[in-house]
Amino acid sequence: MFRRRHQTLSRAVSKVDEFIRLSNVAGFVCHIVNIILLLYSVIFHPESTKAVMSALSFVNWLWANINGLLFSASAGIIVNHMVRNYVLCIARVYNTTRGTISYQVNGYIPC
Repeated sequence: MFRRRHQTLSRAVSKVDEFIRLSNVAGFVCHIVNIILLLYSVIFHPESTKAVMSALSFVNWLWANINGLLFSASAGIIVNHMVRNYVLCIARVYNTTRGTISYQVNGYIPC
């Protein structure tokens, strides 16, 4: 019973992980493409930024895409760091429970 529930939860977490990974990569790629298109437009079509409002619009979109790119990259780094630490903690508890010491205290795994 416990094993079946664990497998169900494991599969659900795996599906969510795949979706989040795909979503993060898609966001990252879209921001890169937008930045490339904006820079291309500014460099090769300078007449598009002659007016003050259009130049401010380009700067605003460039800033928004760079901000989104940084957010997407930092989210991926944070998730990777958390998953890596969680896996190391589980491995540490798993290895020590075979011996005599267990680091798990009240459901919290200190790492």
